[in-house]
Amino acid sequence: MSANDETHEDYVVMWCAEDVFNVVTSRQDGAEQKQQIEPLIARIFWLRTISGYTSPFVGLAALLAAMLAAIDSV
Repeated sequence: MSANDETHEDYVVMWCAEDVFNVVTSRQDGAEQKQQIEPLIARIFWLRTISGYTSPFVGLAALLAAMLAAIDSV
């Protein structure tokens, strides 16, 4: 995929991923992190299910869900 092939959805998912990274690496407690991450994961899943968006970035949502589980277990 060339840079010109990136779609609006690609940018939204990349933005979500960057936001999640910033939250997870912050010094907030797990409950605060989870509260901030859940809407970002929902947005990625929405892109996949509603708009038919398909991209390697969609797999990121599953990874983020796993991160939430890890936060809960700490």
